[in-house]
Amino acid sequence: MPGRNFLFIPGPTNVPRRIQNAMNIEQEDMRAMDLPEFTKPLYADMKIARS
Repeated sequence: MPGRNFLFIPGPTNVPRRIQNAMNIEQEDMRAMDLPEFTKPLYADMKIARS
């Protein structure tokens, strides 16, 4: 049908259990006191990549 967009992707894809387990980690809390120290190296890398 004209004007309709369809997404054709392969799937569902089986993800091995070891990959699922590797992704199953606790996220960093954005309100944690140590988050600024954790992110400072990331900002330094961004400045280098931008130059």
